[in-house]
Amino acid sequence: MTEAWVLLAIPARGGSKRLPRKNLAELGGKPLLAHTIEAARDSKLAGEVFVCTEDDEIAQAAARYGAQVFRIPEALAGDAVSSTVPCLALYESLRRQGANIDYLCNLQPTSPLRTGQDIRNAFETLTRAGSDFLVSVTPVDPHYFHWAVVEEQQGWGMFFGDKFMKERTELPPAFRPNGAIKLGRASRVKEFGHFFGRPLTVHPMPEERSIHVATSFDLSCARAVLQGGGSRQGRASATLVMSSLDGRNPKAEDFYLEGTLSSLMTFTNRHLHDAAYLAWLRDYEVVKTLNRPEYLTPIPFEPVREYCEALMRSPRDIYLAIHHGLDRRFIGTVRAARIDPEARTADIGILVGDKSYWGRGIATDSVRTLARYLFDALGLRKVTAGLMSTNPAMLRVFTKLGFQEEGRFRQQDCFEGRYVDHLHLGCFRNELA
Repeated sequence: MTEAWVLLAIPARGGSKRLPRKNLAELGGKPLLAHTIEAARDSKLAGEVFVCTEDDEIAQAAARYGAQVFRIPEALAGDAVSSTVPCLALYESLRRQGANIDYLCNLQPTSPLRTGQDIRNAFETLTRAGSDFLVSVTPVDPHYFHWAVVEEQQGWGMFFGDKFMKERTELPPAFRPNGAIKLGRASRVKEFGHFFGRPLTVHPMPEERSIHVATSFDLSCARAVLQGGGSRQGRASATLVMSSLDGRNPKAEDFYLEGTLSSLMTFTNRHLHDAAYLAWLRDYEVVKTLNRPEYLTPIPFEPVREYCEALMRSPRDIYLAIHHGLDRRFIGTVRAARIDPEARTADIGILVGDKSYWGRGIATDSVRTLARYLFDALGLRKVTAGLMSTNPAMLRVFTKLGFQEEGRFRQQDCFEGRYVDHLHLGCFRNELA
């Protein structure tokens, strides 16, 4: 429960047209609606979750899965009524009862694959940004705009003219609202009547958790993702990494994992030769707690190159570049080291080199994304991490994710002229937050 009062509202009408009764459609052995109720409860943002509906059967399903039911009139459940309207009706009803609500969150049941952590992270993004509104978004290929065509009086033409007629690498990152999470200061949502007012911020989510169920095809896609247990990128790359465990060196240039705030991709020569990378390793504030004495004085490029190339060749290491989820900027590295296929363990290390991204949740998101991949795609049972006791920020990252202290090597490391403890942390699959 947060100090701010967050109203978690799920608008779920019964009269859908393209996919009749879709909010009660079976997905993973339960009604579509149930997935959003469970995610809302898992977010721990509020003690209660409300479902706004005019439909008796939906009301029964909502109550069965632990939600409070707010009955709305038929007039608020029409085809042309925005999903924000029943949420605001609930907000006003609770206010009349004396509730002091700070934030309103609209969670459409047609986005069943968003998680409680997605909702929690979105709230943290909103409050950290100091914005009044937030919507969740998903990256889209900017080349779609390049080729977009529309029918005109004189035939077909380019919808955007020549504005986007550039190579993909020259186009800016593009995103689409995915409908999974809409958040805002309640009074401001009331003022605007929607969640797209200013100042607006966004919270990126990966494609596989952004499926919006509007048709039977969408529902089939959601079922396929649930049955497959993850993104296509992660699953395809799993075969490459698993093959490396028998001593062969995979060609994994296409390895890619999408987090909530970050994107992880294979560390390549492009990253190695990026001037920022060597600059990070020569920045004392960045490297002082890495327990790598060779970095405490300006390190030449050659040993860095040898180290990185060894990691890129290693069959027992996954070395990934961290790119920011929105601007795709290269901002750090994360590594799964000493992958042991027999013990089914690995050790995680991370470096967020771009200091302008410190304190923005990047380390937490990157470690979580890699750990989930190690557990879900590689079938590991435990991941570990080690750090100096003088690195409280990184300790908070790992403990927030469910890592527990398993050992303390007293005065093991030397830090700024004094001996300090080295902490050994561990996390089993069922402990990862």
